Amino acid sequence: MRAASAPLIAALAVSGCSFSASVGGSPTGAAEELIEDDLAPQLGFGDVEAECGEPPNEDEGSTFPCTSKTDQGLVRWEATIVEEDMVNVQSLNVLVDDDVLALEGAAAVEIEQVVGVPLGAENFDCGEPPVVLGDTDQLLCALTDPATGDVYDTTVTITDPSTGAFEFEVAEEPR
Repeated sequence: MRAASAPLIAALAVSGCSFSASVGGSPTGAAEELIEDDLAPQLGFGDVEAECGEPPNEDEGSTFPCTSKTDQGLVRWEATIVEEDMVNVQSLNVLVDDDVLALEGAAAVEIEQVVGVPLGAENFDCGEPPVVLGDTDQLLCALTDPATGDVYDTTVTITDPSTGAFEFEVAEEPR
């Protein structure tokens, strides 16, 4: 298997979506409502049930974790109290359209440099957005050899979501 790592050319925002809303009751309840009523539908996840942990306090800047189960996997969220009566929620492991395109393009360039053969981003497919990264922050992509049509499984691991750094490993044998 071949492996390499590189930062994305454009910053990869693994936090695919965020919303802020007034806290009518508890910050936890507001965050769960934002996820269920706004964020999940916007991302195309449909009906989800969100669960949030309690914030350590209700001070501005306090953060607390939330999760929701989708057909594509477990989405991790981070909620932040941004004002006395306002909470912001953002996804931590969701790649939206622009993220997936940026990842596919950057990975194709890096793989081209390793193998010394032009491949083209159109031959690297990480699936239809939104893509939910698992606990290991990995996703399975398909690399098609433009000369032969052979498809190689390629595992992409996001090593630093804040910078968009990633590693990839291409299978030695086609599917």
